[in-house]
Amino acid sequence: MHPDSHHPVPDLKQLVLVGGGHSQLQVLMSLAMQPIPGLRTVLISKDTMTGYSGMLPGYIAGHYTFDQTHIDLRRLCAWAGVVFIEDSVVGLETTTRKLATARHGDIHYDWLSINIGSTPNRRHITGQTDRLIPVKPIDQFLQQLDRIERRVMDAGQPLRLGVIGAGAAGVEVLLSLKYRLERQRGATSSASDFEFHLFNAADSILPTHNSRVRRFFLEHLSREGIVVHDNFEVVALESVDVLSRIGERVAVDEVILTTSAAPQPWPGRAGLQVDERGFIEVNAFLQSCSHPEIFAAGDIAAFTPSPTEKAGVFAVRQGRPLAENLRRTIAGRPLKPYRAQKKWLALLACGDRYAVASRGHFFARGRWVWRWKDHIDRKFMRMFQDLPDMPQPERPHLAEGLLAGNEKLVRNLGMRCAGCGAKVGGDVLQGVLDSLHQGLNGAVAGEIARRDDAAVIDVPPGRLLLQSIDYFTALVDDPWELGRIAANHALGDIYAMGGQPHSALALASLPYGNEQLLAETLRMMLEGAMSLFSDAGVALIGGHTSEAAELSLGFSVNGFVTPEKLLRKSGMQPGDVLLMTQPIGTGVLFAGHQQARAQGVWLEQAITNMTRSYRHAAEILQTHGATACTDVTGFGLLGHLLEMLRPSNQSLCLDIAAIPLLPGALTLSAEGIRSSLFPANSKARHVITNLEQAHRHAAFELLFDPQTAGGLMAFVPAASAEACLQQLQQYYPDAARVGEVVETDTAEAAIEITGY
Repeated sequence: MHPDSHHPVPDLKQLVLVGGGHSQLQVLMSLAMQPIPGLRTVLISKDTMTGYSGMLPGYIAGHYTFDQTHIDLRRLCAWAGVVFIEDSVVGLETTTRKLATARHGDIHYDWLSINIGSTPNRRHITGQTDRLIPVKPIDQFLQQLDRIERRVMDAGQPLRLGVIGAGAAGVEVLLSLKYRLERQRGATSSASDFEFHLFNAADSILPTHNSRVRRFFLEHLSREGIVVHDNFEVVALESVDVLSRIGERVAVDEVILTTSAAPQPWPGRAGLQVDERGFIEVNAFLQSCSHPEIFAAGDIAAFTPSPTEKAGVFAVRQGRPLAENLRRTIAGRPLKPYRAQKKWLALLACGDRYAVASRGHFFARGRWVWRWKDHIDRKFMRMFQDLPDMPQPERPHLAEGLLAGNEKLVRNLGMRCAGCGAKVGGDVLQGVLDSLHQGLNGAVAGEIARRDDAAVIDVPPGRLLLQSIDYFTALVDDPWELGRIAANHALGDIYAMGGQPHSALALASLPYGNEQLLAETLRMMLEGAMSLFSDAGVALIGGHTSEAAELSLGFSVNGFVTPEKLLRKSGMQPGDVLLMTQPIGTGVLFAGHQQARAQGVWLEQAITNMTRSYRHAAEILQTHGATACTDVTGFGLLGHLLEMLRPSNQSLCLDIAAIPLLPGALTLSAEGIRSSLFPANSKARHVITNLEQAHRHAAFELLFDPQTAGGLMAFVPAASAEACLQQLQQYYPDAARVGEVVETDTAEAAIEITGY
């Protein structure tokens, strides 16, 4: 069945990917190159940047940068058309097919794929286990690595470092750490500055490799001065010592754990069939042995046809079979078995640019092996970092698995109504409102439960009612994040005028889809919004929903202010100082995001700023006698400055070098990325008196960049500017002094750019 080509395919069912592991990455690539019409795919990951384990030793040793060894999941998902949700899964309900998350509530799935890796097993170790530094999750290990490095460099004291586990991970990590730390200490170090210990519970290191590989590494470790403790099963940690089962003691300052893997507990608690260690048992199709709608791959999976080692090579090899079988199960086609290799190539790093090749009885070593490993690793990473242009979509064909239960919705797609007929169904809306009312401890006003035709607000005597509305198309795929951004953006107008927010009405447009997915999207948006509204003392008292081609959200907000505290855009005087609370650049960043050219860490920082409450800023500016204030939004910094200057034809010296910018904004601007509103905003450049010189500054174009939730900017008297700025910086680290009102003879507002 083909829907009408003039109408977008509705979201009919949902595939949820949990974890951004090596297997899941290839599922994303498959979905990008061959989208499945009618399928909404969501990736849930606690990390935006996922590290490639094959390059971890090289990163530790200093041969690679962070960006070279990590894959940007937010960027990859934007390119693949997949919704990225930064969160942790904490539970699973298989009967209702819902995942419990830490912040986003319950997320429904029709099909589920789990690729969350594992962590080193620490259950057999007692005592001061907080001293343990697990090598996984990689992001947490890298934070500890930075701390150890600072300890070595800053204190200049000797270091005793131990690694528990003498498999490939333990040997590679220890040799890489030794290489890194000794070179960081440099010429000031001596052989006595460091001690390195490898604790091996068995009688031989590298038990899964051949005798020549083991012999080479024993000799290499000895040459490097690393002490190998065979038959040393670590059972406890004290404040200094590592203790073995038979009472041996070794003093170490830092303890890294690389022993056998342990799974996260929630799959087993959910009733999935797991092995004796808690890993999800899967069949030859990488499909759960107990729940056919659930798939698992990588370390979290126990491959029942033939148990495999917890090694990255298997996670990588399982990626394509996993992607293929997900497609087949959605289409209702027979699945294809994955056949695990009995022998696999392992390329083991030796710290410096030297490596060992191991496969069955094969053994090779040398710098050429390192170059071989480097070539393979870089080639793998290029698949996810050098993203090609997307092919033009073909006419959609809906798989049978997506049509099941949605035939009527697809049949009526070409007859969607306009006007009030485009509203989301009443049952969907009421269900979401009821869940919000029950789940937010009474934060939603009683008006929303009664569902009268209008909300009733009693205006207190002696106060003015402030009202504002903001509404925009989604700039992030995550509905919860969108709710937080939209709420903060809407509150900005109330805070900018010195008011106290009181209540809000929601205005939401949701893409066509079945009722379950509509309800889930709406719930997440409103819960995200309420996480900010509740802190501001704002009640959500109603709203309006409709169907549309794109996800959009906005709020009409109400607030109260006493006449003496009312702030307006105009009112500044010569000598007043211009302060900004937050950096700009959201327009160019999210324009870059639409083209998959913005780094995920840039977007994370932008979202952090866009969801930072203005409440403290409004209070501080009032305390220090602000004379004019506004929030920086769609017209960009220069456009909103003109709104402030024009009523009294004031002139401003604007220090362009002092304007705070979001990370990545300058980079994308230099690449020619522009928001769609940029051309209209840039028409205001004629008010710049020294335009020819000013436009040479790298940040010039960002003056016209439209902002979403871009913070407050205000004029304050010069006498209180420094104290005001210092207080602002306690809550807004990027707050800055960026300009000053100057005396002028001009008959209209003018801006002189300085700092170039």
